[in-house]
Amino acid sequence: MITLLDAAGARSLDRYTSEHTGIPSLCLMERAALAAADEICRMAGKDPLIRRNGIFVLAGTGNNGADGIAAARILKQRGFRCHAAALGDPAHASVQWQMQVKIFAAVGGVLTPAEGDLNAAIPSGFALYVDALFGTGLSRPLTGAAARAAERLNAAAAETEGAKILAVDIASGISASDGSVQGTAVRADVTVTFGPPKIGQFLYPGALYSGRVVPAEIGLDLDGWMRAPDSEKEDGARALELRDAAAMLPRRRPDGNKGTFGTVLVIAGAAGMAGAACLASAAALRGGAGLVKTVTSEKNRLVLQTLVPEAVMAGTLEERAGLERLIPAVKAVVIGPGLSRNADARAALGLAVSLHGEIPVVFDADALNLLAGEPELPVLGPQCVLTPHPGELARLLHTDTAEVKRRGIRACARELAAQTGAAVAAKDARTWTIVPGGAEYLNLTGNDGCGTGGSGDVLAGLTGGILAGGSAPQQAVPAAVWFHGLAGDLAARDRGKRGMTSRDICDHIPEALRTGDECRPDGREMDDEF
Repeated sequence: MITLLDAAGARSLDRYTSEHTGIPSLCLMERAALAAADEICRMAGKDPLIRRNGIFVLAGTGNNGADGIAAARILKQRGFRCHAAALGDPAHASVQWQMQVKIFAAVGGVLTPAEGDLNAAIPSGFALYVDALFGTGLSRPLTGAAARAAERLNAAAAETEGAKILAVDIASGISASDGSVQGTAVRADVTVTFGPPKIGQFLYPGALYSGRVVPAEIGLDLDGWMRAPDSEKEDGARALELRDAAAMLPRRRPDGNKGTFGTVLVIAGAAGMAGAACLASAAALRGGAGLVKTVTSEKNRLVLQTLVPEAVMAGTLEERAGLERLIPAVKAVVIGPGLSRNADARAALGLAVSLHGEIPVVFDADALNLLAGEPELPVLGPQCVLTPHPGELARLLHTDTAEVKRRGIRACARELAAQTGAAVAAKDARTWTIVPGGAEYLNLTGNDGCGTGGSGDVLAGLTGGILAGGSAPQQAVPAAVWFHGLAGDLAARDRGKRGMTSRDICDHIPEALRTGDECRPDGREMDDEF
């Protein structure tokens, strides 16, 4: 499990470590500088131009700049040609910065001022540029000389063939909390971040400016800090890794059968929307459901039975009165893909809401739009799942998409979860999952190829399949989001992102789930370990 911090959390962790462990801040700084230097040495092992053409370090006058100057000293002592320049008034520099400058000078290092003609002060021609201007404590947009220096650093690297930029802790100008660009920002190819990664390094546009993020262990006491009472940890989040997601999947019995592995009821597909019903049904089966019963428009019967013959067409939307009889036999319900907002859809939604969490229900697409049309959202409870994209999230909260973007997907997902009591998977380029009990996950799998029609239908069906197998929503939803993204990554590997379709994602679900099963130490079925 990867812990992710916002700006306040990063500052709090630094302060806690210094105050409670007795490790001097200068020791932490030395370890941070060593981590940055080590990564640069690894890069130099693959790119001989770094030794040949040298390294340029641009430092601010705060502690992030001090990290950069210390790294420059280590690299110089390792035989690199390393030029360092400082932006800002040394008279107002931090105590640690002044100390690192003295140490740098003691080993023959020269720190030049980055002022006047920035084209001359930050020249092109170096193989690697190190951004140590500002760290996670930046609280206002870059303006004036700072903005010009950041832009010149980008330009210097762009003017030099093959040159790269490495950011120290975080790319200058990127918010550690939400990934926004604060005025302007350095566009790094690699970021060596100290301690846990920062949320803003994975949210867009921050992810584009952070490049490859390399977390470095420098001695911060994360375990102690996590146990200590501290309100600044409220905005912490987690990201699943493969083993975490695999552990959230339902156990499978070697002597199981289609009844053991659960039945999913998929209510989807108005007339002419057979594709949504097919994708959701197929994904539920791919997700491990023993049986899928599909209720769709009568006009979709031939398409469903042709494309997904394993699914049972158990009823039609036009036969509203017969749906109740299906409920006792199912372990999860998926409702909404391609459902439309007509009277048949409203009747089906009423049935799903009336279950009051007796069985897990995934509300997707038009089911969300129908809920949004109500004067007040119902309290659905922890057995239910909502999977809105930004537009649906805005409608559910009775606002617009621009406001959702302004507030942030995460904050809006929290509000929706609080109102409904349900798990929320708020879909975007990075999906936030808020589950009952308060855990929050930022998903790091998937790619832009997943931005294709029907991808959400696949996620809804996959979630239903995992729920039917016995996982609670607290585990099923983040796991479904993670493996859906992995299936998208596998599809991109085989098909390329540009031409991917939602069927490609669905077809790669088995390989994604197999990857999860195989990550177990003994490679056996999951319940052999429990």
